[in-house]
Amino acid sequence: MSNAFVVGMFSLINGVRRSQQAGNSQTFYCFYDTVFRSEITTSSPAQLRVYSPVGGQVARDDTLAFVVATAYFNRNGPILLDAQPNSFSLFQEIRHRTRTVVFRP
Repeated sequence: MSNAFVVGMFSLINGVRRSQQAGNSQTFYCFYDTVFRSEITTSSPAQLRVYSPVGGQVARDDTLAFVVATAYFNRNGPILLDAQPNSFSLFQEIRHRTRTVVFRP
């Protein structure tokens, strides 16, 4: 497995909040499905994990996020993106509609 530092905008879907137990402590994370795109490769499926504080909410589908994360690349399966809450910013819900833009000289 290889890893890299990744900065980018990601569209998030299928968000779910889960807990992970480590000894006596319990930590909550939000997991999202997304797609990793680069100039070199084609699109690859990815899963984003970000810490969720007590009472944290899952972002709605089609929310755009600015993410700074560690990416873990595995030959089999999706790319895993691990982001810290201070490097994860939600922007807006993406609306799926088309717009006509007219340029005038």
